[in-house]
Amino acid sequence: MKMSQQELCSRILSGSLKLYGDHMAGECQGFYIMVEPGNGQYIITVAAHLPEAENNDSVKEFLREQQREKEQINGYQTEKYMVKLSVSIEKKEKDIPGVINSAVEPLIAYLSANHYISGCRNCGKPVSLANRQKQNDGYCYLCSECAAAGVQEPVQQGGGNGFFSEISQEKSSPVPGFIGALLGSLLGGALWVLFFRLGIIAGLAGAVAAICAAWGYKKLGKCMDRKGMVITLLVTAFTIYLANRIAWSWEIYEVMQENGFGFADIFVELDDFLAFSGSWQYYRTLLVGYVLTVICMFRTKR
Repeated sequence: MKMSQQELCSRILSGSLKLYGDHMAGECQGFYIMVEPGNGQYIITVAAHLPEAENNDSVKEFLREQQREKEQINGYQTEKYMVKLSVSIEKKEKDIPGVINSAVEPLIAYLSANHYISGCRNCGKPVSLANRQKQNDGYCYLCSECAAAGVQEPVQQGGGNGFFSEISQEKSSPVPGFIGALLGSLLGGALWVLFFRLGIIAGLAGAVAAICAAWGYKKLGKCMDRKGMVITLLVTAFTIYLANRIAWSWEIYEVMQENGFGFADIFVELDDFLAFSGSWQYYRTLLVGYVLTVICMFRTKR
């Protein structure tokens, strides 16, 4: 039986939150917290900062380690006075409160142990539970002065959900990141060949290659910066080209092997073989793959 939102709210953080229509909010161990459901995920916002600190960089390493240890945490963002987590929920997941608690409780313990405090998202001043405000990126706490002034939303400092939704200002490790992107994209390349053999639009696998490459880069490269974005795009483009060439070489090999042609010969001289069968179909398949990949990346970024 599907759990009601009210029951779900009562089991998150020992029932310290209340349900307010489309979100939950409350106080836990002195920290103001909001939980908002999304598409297969929950966004958890914690109003937290260190007094006199210039930013929230000190919590980033902890969040990074948490993301590595817990697959359910698929992204994080920090601002000077706020921390935000994205927790993914599988469709068959029955213990949703347990998944959320396992991601949020260690963060609350870390913030409490390191003397963080809660306050306004914009200026850090003390706020109350009644100071909830709706912004373009979700709910947050704003003091009366900042809310009345109509402050602009602060620039996010790190983390990120999805493909290239947030480009980290930290430097990634390009060599491990490249290996991760390559390994991730190979899954999409294998699917490309499989789809081609089954007569399915192979270009659909290009999107998988892009997403897996980005995931692999962030996993081994520690974060996704602009350098990582370029590497990921190049690796994805090469993987799609290689997979398409393998798929077509395999197709021609099955026809030409009786004439003494080996797969390696066909792969190397593929352009010559395509000249007899119409190379436009080969390039059309490749183009469709690149177009679908770009569309997927654009939609995921949005």
